Amino acid sequence: MDIEEIIKAFFYDLLGDDIKMDIDVTEEEVSVELELDTEHSGIVIGYRGEVLTSIQLILSLMIQDNYEDWLPVRVNVNNYREQRAEALEKLAENTASRVKESGQALSLPNLSSYERRHIHNILSEIEGVESYSEGEGVNRILIIAPIE
Repeated sequence: MDIEEIIKAFFYDLLGDDIKMDIDVTEEEVSVELELDTEHSGIVIGYRGEVLTSIQLILSLMIQDNYEDWLPVRVNVNNYREQRAEALEKLAENTASRVKESGQALSLPNLSSYERRHIHNILSEIEGVESYSEGEGVNRILIIAPIE
């Protein structure tokens, strides 16, 4: 089975064959764009993308099992990734504004490592605040603090 066949078989078994799928395989990664109806998209994305992240890992492991090389798989459903990135940007900007106005640090819990990294990058461009993470595992939080 080639990489595209592995991915198609996975999603067709999971969702049926009435889905729109675009697969792009490069030497660095596999990118999968899915267009799904609302019912299926919620199931595939999960709460804050947790199911989507798990699916990406499973697909990467399936590919590694067949090809012995690790190739990360990035799955995007109905432009979820772009919409989530926009929401994180607004969250970062609004929180930075509140921190600067109040002079008090604020925390953002319940973010994935990807989301924390994304917010750190956004905040690095905003003057007057700094960000850092505290805690371990699922209890890790992002702190946004004023720079004095």
